[in-house]
Amino acid sequence: MRFLVTNDDGIDSIFLHELVHALHATGHELTVVAPKSEQSWIGAAKSRNRAVSSERADRGFGCPTWIVDGDRDEIIKREDTDHMASLIPGAGELILPRTSHFAFLQDPKQFNDALLHFLGSE
Repeated sequence: MRFLVTNDDGIDSIFLHELVHALHATGHELTVVAPKSEQSWIGAAKSRNRAVSSERADRGFGCPTWIVDGDRDEIIKREDTDHMASLIPGAGELILPRTSHFAFLQDPKQFNDALLHFLGSE
């Protein structure tokens, strides 16, 4: 079975690693999506005008990575989205039209259709 595993506790969260390794051990195919560091309640502290840093994020999960954003994102600059995708070997990137940072809420059908396509493309 294929799973999308995500959190807001960061890519180095011990709980994320335990879940990923347990699912891998039982033969499941995984896609992991997680921020570089803990992001719980951080939304109010972010600013579009502050620099965003990122680095290579391969943690040895051995599963596909996909960077998704809206073309009207009011939080993340487009060049930062492009940069994140460029740092992850083999990562895909999708910019959804007519949506912002919350594309999955603003156009759930478009987001889900794209997600299902991504998950089925391996």
